[in-house]
Amino acid sequence: MSRKSKKQFINKNDAYRALLTDTLPYEVPFKFSNTGFYKALKDNDDKLNFPFPLNSVKKKVYSIPYNYKIKKDENSYRTLSVIHPLHQIECSKFYSNFEQVILNLTANNKYSLRYPSDVGAYYYEKSRKTEDSDVEWGTVDNNSNSKLTSSSYFSYEKYNFMYKFYESYEFHRLERKFKNLLRMDISKCFHHIYTHSMSWAVKGKNFSKNYVNADTFDGGFDKLMQIMNYNETNGILIGPEISRVFSEIILQSIDTKVDNALSSKELTRGVDYEIRRYIDDYFIFSNNKSVSEAISQILEKNLSEFKLYINESKTISVNRPFMTGETIAKIEIGKTIDHYFSQLVNFKQDNDYSEEKLLKKIWNKSSLSNSFIRDVKAIVKKNEISFDAVISFSISILIKLLKKVLNAIKNHKAEVNEKDLEKLKIFVLETTFFIFAMSPKSRSSYLICRLINLLKEEPKEDSDDSNINKAIFDEITALIQSSSHQNKEPNIELFNLVTTSESLGKSFMLSEELIQQAFGLEADIKSLDYFRIVCCLDYCGNKRKFKGIKKQVIKFLIDTKFGEFDMIEKSTEAFLLLCDLLSSPYISTAEKKAIAKSYLVAYQKENISLRTAQIGQKAAALTNYFSSEREWFYAWKSKPDDIQRLLMRKELRTAY
Repeated sequence: MSRKSKKQFINKNDAYRALLTDTLPYEVPFKFSNTGFYKALKDNDDKLNFPFPLNSVKKKVYSIPYNYKIKKDENSYRTLSVIHPLHQIECSKFYSNFEQVILNLTANNKYSLRYPSDVGAYYYEKSRKTEDSDVEWGTVDNNSNSKLTSSSYFSYEKYNFMYKFYESYEFHRLERKFKNLLRMDISKCFHHIYTHSMSWAVKGKNFSKNYVNADTFDGGFDKLMQIMNYNETNGILIGPEISRVFSEIILQSIDTKVDNALSSKELTRGVDYEIRRYIDDYFIFSNNKSVSEAISQILEKNLSEFKLYINESKTISVNRPFMTGETIAKIEIGKTIDHYFSQLVNFKQDNDYSEEKLLKKIWNKSSLSNSFIRDVKAIVKKNEISFDAVISFSISILIKLLKKVLNAIKNHKAEVNEKDLEKLKIFVLETTFFIFAMSPKSRSSYLICRLINLLKEEPKEDSDDSNINKAIFDEITALIQSSSHQNKEPNIELFNLVTTSESLGKSFMLSEELIQQAFGLEADIKSLDYFRIVCCLDYCGNKRKFKGIKKQVIKFLIDTKFGEFDMIEKSTEAFLLLCDLLSSPYISTAEKKAIAKSYLVAYQKENISLRTAQIGQKAAALTNYFSSEREWFYAWKSKPDDIQRLLMRKELRTAY
């Protein structure tokens, strides 16, 4: 870890710190977080006296999560969920009360590669000065590595990403010992987890069916997972880390049952086989395929007792060497990137550039970019994989090398020709955006936004001749148009790029048509949800150019949106909308009052106790409550210059 990084100790007595780490999905717009909500709790002595009817969701009454979609692969989407903020508070309290029970239940693991091992004590916070040095992107507090670059409630053993297991000494040792690897995963694991199975895991199935108690750890965790999800017992929410903690306890219980069953079959772990599990992915190592098959049958039997099943279509058996097409492709792409950069840059190990220039002459940038893209496509095709498998990997390497160049210029006084530096930047930009465009995902969009922040030139009031900023603008424009023409659903990766594009300056403002395409306004305004609404209004701001779009969205909110909610008082999306719209600096007081009245009219349809004569007074109370300068969930007041800070905060969140 760089000496410029500061070790930050965590207040373990803070009952609400899980709000900052474990209760939201990782894949959200980077201006969205619980930071404002958390600060409000701390500033008001842990009490938020929300006005009626926002205070109607009680800790034992269920809520309806806000569901949204992210790209899963080139052709499909995954649904993630945001828990109701008032139930997120209950999650935080549960963690605080039962953290040691959770650790005890995950301490005796047999196979797990990712499990809570301790309560997080500290993390390293990188200052802006360290932006040019190497960093790990979006990692989790990981005991196996001294480079702690994130804040999570728990510290985790052993690997924060699955690929690190493949690259580990542990994996190579297993490969030396065993000839065969059988890889399996659970089909739609979180969709099928039965919340009552927490008690089965902790106390045994038969005992739990006869003795149910919501005041115990297992009963409380079961009930908590239900009330945040429409009181559903079949399936848990996907996205928040707390769901992975819930599943880990259950899966470790199954691991123990499998281990005991194998021992009774006279199969010895470490001799006849080894099993590893990363969340819901299993790795079975053996020297005999018949042994692997016997193990898989026992595993399937024990999973089925918890209503979980193996995804047969993803079961893969390989013999040594345990190399997949994805692994080979990453090796080849890494070498390809190194090869092209060696033609562009003279890196010196001693950082002495006094006798030789850092950058080589680039005669034909376009030809170089096209050649690199061709080679990457050939690698993907040859290894029969999709671009999804290598996008983040490839972009991370390109960014790392670009940062190394910028670091040499800034900190080691390497002299460069400005035109050559511009060509290098545009080469990195074009190749990175091509790779990203093959299958844009929210996680890789954070990398792209970081790249834009590295490349962009500060906008000048009297000039719009920045070739770099124009190239960035053109790439973002092309991506929005491509997504719209392919009828792809507007989602987070586009919203992040639109938000980041604002830092390019007024000369590179997106057109009304592009904004309509990016947020899906031209297709069906009725499909607008919370993320699309706040990101769109944020970009429009008070800019005269987007007055019409802003008016269109606000009119939809007042006339239609709130009336479409079922059980609006329990709706997470309605709660988020009201908090952020009524605190937005871009919505007038009159519009805020109309929004509050629209919410209350919708509420009245389901709660006749609210009289029509009271609506005006209640609307005024709502608008007054949110009239302060406080931000709640969406960072309205962040300026283009704050993007770096927000993206660094994103890096401190848990990814897996």
